[in-house]
Amino acid sequence: MVRYYSKVILLLLSWGYSYVSKATITTGTISPTSYCSGSPVSVPYTIGTTFSAGNIFIAQLSDASGSFANPVVIGTLASTAAGTINAVIPHNTPTGTGYRIRVVSTSPVVTGTDNGV
Repeated sequence: MVRYYSKVILLLLSWGYSYVSKATITTGTISPTSYCSGSPVSVPYTIGTTFSAGNIFIAQLSDASGSFANPVVIGTLASTAAGTINAVIPHNTPTGTGYRIRVVSTSPVVTGTDNGV
């Protein structure tokens, strides 16, 4: 009987770890697709797991080539649920067509997909 419970506990622990590791954030469609610096932008996102109390969703802007090596924070939202972040394109953003936006979180730490535009 003890061996059985040990296997069940091990199975539950491995399932729990697997469940946590599958946290996802999907950045939604951002419309319109062109913005001027200083413009407000709504960043919708969906989630694929439960986020912890105190979590902050953060909208990030890439550079003009689409790289997130040094992302710029353009908006935040304290929440545990899917929603929309009210963001602003910074005034010093150079003109370009390769920019992307993504959403990341703090608890758990998850990097979401970018908007692919």
